[in-house]
Amino acid sequence: TPTLESIALINHVSTRTIDRHLRRENLSFRELLHEVRFERACQMLQGSTVTVAQIALRLGFSDSANFSRAFRRAIGVTPSIYRERATADRLRAE
Repeated sequence: TPTLESIALINHVSTRTIDRHLRRENLSFRELLHEVRFERACQMLQGSTVTVAQIALRLGFSDSANFSRAFRRAIGVTPSIYRERATADRLRAE
């Protein structure tokens, strides 16, 4: 999981500079990280057969239960239901 410090170091700027740019967009680093993690989770759930537990670990969650709770809070459904709906939508489109 990237940190504010690691991103600042890679981009040769201070953490304060990144914070300032994010504030202009009404975001915090934590919110942006959260958003990116769940976008990535949705991509993995839609486009692969990787298990929910494996996705949780890849995204830095300690276990699949924590990931599932956080995913449901962020997206509105559990990862399994999200995957089922995405699969059904893809099959209907074909």
